[in-house]
Order: sequence, then C-alpha cells, then structure tokens
Amino acid sequence: MQDIAGIRIVMSTNDRNHQNKIADLVKNHTSLKNIEIDDRRIKPSFGYRAIHMRGEHQQRRIEISIR
Repeated sequence: MQDIAGIRIVMSTNDRNHQNKIADLVKNHTSLKNIEIDDRRIKPSFGYRAIHMRGEHQQRRIEISIR
C-alpha cells in the first residue's frame, strides 16, 4: 500500500484535453506536495487508463486518479 487516502474523479467524457485541464487544476490549486504523475493513458496497466497523481498532504500519502 502506497497511500493512505484516494480520490477518483470520473468524467462523463473521454476528452483527453479536459482530463489534462483537471490534472493541471489539481496540481496547481491543491495543498498536495511532491506530486508524482503516472499517465496510464499512455501505458495502460491491466486495462486501466487514467491519470494517477500521488502526493503528500500533512505528511500523508494521497492518490488522485482522473478517469
């Protein structure tokens, strides 16, 4: 287990540009620190395609996936 909390954002469209905008908003307007991005749209894992963002909030690991 890598994180203590997870958030999934599921979009009603498959528009990658919209997904990128949401990822930018999360990256630039949250209190997450040390953010790592793993774009599984480029290299899917077990058929799962999403942008995974992992970071720290109050010294706790959080993952956000945008699908």
